[in-house]
Amino acid sequence: RSRRIQWKRANFRLAKEDPDQNLFVHRGRLFVRASINRVGYFPFLLDSGSEPTMMTSTGLTRARLRSSNALAPRKVYGLAKSRVEWERIGKVTIGIGGFGVRFRDLIVQQTDAAFEDGVVGTSFLKHFRVRMDFARMILRLEENP
Repeated sequence: RSRRIQWKRANFRLAKEDPDQNLFVHRGRLFVRASINRVGYFPFLLDSGSEPTMMTSTGLTRARLRSSNALAPRKVYGLAKSRVEWERIGKVTIGIGGFGVRFRDLIVQQTDAAFEDGVVGTSFLKHFRVRMDFARMILRLEENP
């Protein structure tokens, strides 16, 4: 008896066959499907070790939003001569699975061609009890009492 494997390319921006599935792996990194201002599906890197939740300039373009440069773009130079530029966007809501957090100011990292539209960090996750079901690839949020 022979077994066959079928590969099917999926568009992560479209709703999945299982509407509860909101986690996926891309190039070895874990992503969650998130909404921006209650619209669409956007791939956000899930990083529970990162304090800030942020967007990328690629994500800003895909969501058709503009950053506010009231604080002017900033440049930070780090280890190994790495350089990061960021701006800010005001009054934006990031949502996952029916729950959302409204940010007064959200960092926007300047990127040329990032896959991810943002990063979900602890500044988002701390508002909820978080459960991950890797067998079904589902991230569940519950209200934090």
